[in-house]
Amino acid sequence: MKKTLLMFALTFLSMQTWASQTRFDSLQQARTIKHDLVEIFNQPSVMWSGEVADQVLFENNSGGVLLTSDNTRYGFYVGRSPDIINGGLWSIATYPTSVNTPEEQAAYADLMQAAIMPIHLFYGVDVGSLKYAITAMVAHSKKTNWTIGNYSFDYAQQFSSLAAGVTGDGWRADFVFGLSASSKDITENSELKGNTLGAQFEYDINDDWRAYLVMTKYDVTVQANPKTQRNNNSLGFERRLNHGFFYGIRYDMISTTEETVKTNRTALPLYLGGEVEMTNWLVLRGSYLQNLTSSTKTTTTQSNTLGDDASVAGGAGFRFGKSLIDVTTNVAGAGFFANVAYTYNF
Repeated sequence: MKKTLLMFALTFLSMQTWASQTRFDSLQQARTIKHDLVEIFNQPSVMWSGEVADQVLFENNSGGVLLTSDNTRYGFYVGRSPDIINGGLWSIATYPTSVNTPEEQAAYADLMQAAIMPIHLFYGVDVGSLKYAITAMVAHSKKTNWTIGNYSFDYAQQFSSLAAGVTGDGWRADFVFGLSASSKDITENSELKGNTLGAQFEYDINDDWRAYLVMTKYDVTVQANPKTQRNNNSLGFERRLNHGFFYGIRYDMISTTEETVKTNRTALPLYLGGEVEMTNWLVLRGSYLQNLTSSTKTTTTQSNTLGDDASVAGGAGFRFGKSLIDVTTNVAGAGFFANVAYTYNF
């Protein structure tokens, strides 16, 4: 039985980015490369991928394990933020009057915008022609007389979600249900709340081509502001080539509605890249994404652009016996050596 232990991740410029997640970011979220434990949260069916089984992972104050026993797989993960936070809409709009310095506001935002010790539980069963998977997440915390500067307040949060997936012969379907999300300053009667729904479908057209559809819906209310609703939908096709290379194209549709203002954005990105074992001690990875066209339309304006939003990323892995030092970069964003991780296989 092979077990993989990711012992630590040192982030130089992107402290909130997971090293293994960054690996996928450096490959433009390619869907035909090897899977990783961190994908299970949105795609529970990934737990039936061979490379994910019997894996232990620790990084950035989070970690978990996925184990195999006969026709079942099970495990847990602690410390991974719910997707309603990762979705980019969960943020503080206003602060209590006595929280007025940048340091105090940063501390208040960190508390209100974070999930404290969320726990994910995994379970899957193989019944022959189909393989089922389910994950459940819960985070609950309540603090009294919490003090930031001169401001003392009571605080409570509650997160819960459920995800399920099924894998068949050449296809995979996954569904995410964000049952509840609430982070509340009880003293100020100020609350962030919302929910998430998501679905993903993958189909192997043949040994090389894969089609995929991703749909995510966020409903978020930030304090006294009107509710914001966002729908992210993507339809794509990706081809796996020899020696770890790939290329793909997808159509992105993002719709955001806040009160009476609605914004629709579409994009057509083309991406390519590869993850190649150059020698028995060196792995190189890199990718390039180019939007062939994009369009943004609001209730009052519209703009169209051609060939914008290019993205270049990459990384390398260095093997020393059973150890792997992984370096990731993002040329357009976090910079070189954005993340460094150490992995030990035993």
